[in-house]
Amino acid sequence: MKKTSYIAAPNRHFILTSGRSGSNYLANTLNKHPNIVNYGEVLGEWTLPYKLYSCMSPFGVKWGSFLNALYQSTSLYYVAQFISVISHLRRGEKIGFKNYSDIASIGIKDFAFLVRKRNLSSFFGPSANIKIIYLYRQNIFKRYLSLVRMQQSGKVKTESTETVSPIYVDPKHMLIELALYEKELQLQKDIVASIPKDHLMKIKYEDYFNTLESIASTNKEVFDFLGVEPIEASSKQRKIGSDDLSSYISNYDEICSVLSGTEYVKYLEM
Repeated sequence: MKKTSYIAAPNRHFILTSGRSGSNYLANTLNKHPNIVNYGEVLGEWTLPYKLYSCMSPFGVKWGSFLNALYQSTSLYYVAQFISVISHLRRGEKIGFKNYSDIASIGIKDFAFLVRKRNLSSFFGPSANIKIIYLYRQNIFKRYLSLVRMQQSGKVKTESTETVSPIYVDPKHMLIELALYEKELQLQKDIVASIPKDHLMKIKYEDYFNTLESIASTNKEVFDFLGVEPIEASSKQRKIGSDDLSSYISNYDEICSVLSGTEYVKYLEM
């Protein structure tokens, strides 16, 4: 695909999501496009941008101003590109350096609870010129299982050739986390409620990752939404989970018994 040079400043996008909802896959897919850059997470204490903000906040810099700088500063853009190059070299991966003039859309992806924690909900209001990709996972039980899998295996993602072993689920911890996930899902809905429809694209995880065809068609819709020519993007990464929960959860009968009679039992059949 031939690169396109853009004279105007890049448009802005933000992937609003929650953990274990496919946002890493989507951000990586966007970064494969020659005219898109997504910086990934910036609001969490574990990220390099947060550490940069911590150095600036004593001088009165607010989160909104900091995010605007990330979106608009060419200097910060090339610093991020340099860091990306170093990271790719260390992992032995192909370097994908992109000139600022080639970029049509610059973005961030982060979690709804951090948006609230940083008091940034109004940053995405009607007056904001940001395209929001709202990526959510309806089945919060399977989202929780994905987190347990990651914690027990130590792997963020699983390659298609790997065998997935059953996991043990702690019933007490599960109920506590599911209650938190319900609140987080509602928080996401509250944040996107005020976003103009022409600046909002909703993607349900279950629809996105249903088949290879649904992944390809959703990616095309995202590229169209961001105003760039669609490309084909593939990955070896796959869902860490199984539709057959009886073989995926080692104490499946116990979990079914605990969920029976609760509002969460519906997720067993989704």
